Amino acid sequence: MGKNISMPLLAARLSRYLQSLVVDKTGLRDSYDFQYEYPDNNPNTLEVLANSIVTSIEGVGLKLESATGPVSMIVVDNAERPSAK
Repeated sequence: MGKNISMPLLAARLSRYLQSLVVDKTGLRDSYDFQYEYPDNNPNTLEVLANSIVTSIEGVGLKLESATGPVSMIVVDNAERPSAK
């Protein structure tokens, strides 16, 4: 459930729940109230949770679309123990 939540914050929360990056492309600037509906009180798999979230999001007129895009990342080429001094 979310009270007075912005679209970027909703996207961040969805990213955490869905374990995938969700990007806000709505252009909506206001804040809204949301309530997620689960088929039971204990969604026991990621698939059940994801389906419940998608259904709830669609219920308020939003749509999640799968897409690809550039991702920034940091790559560590080498790591060494610090010298004892």
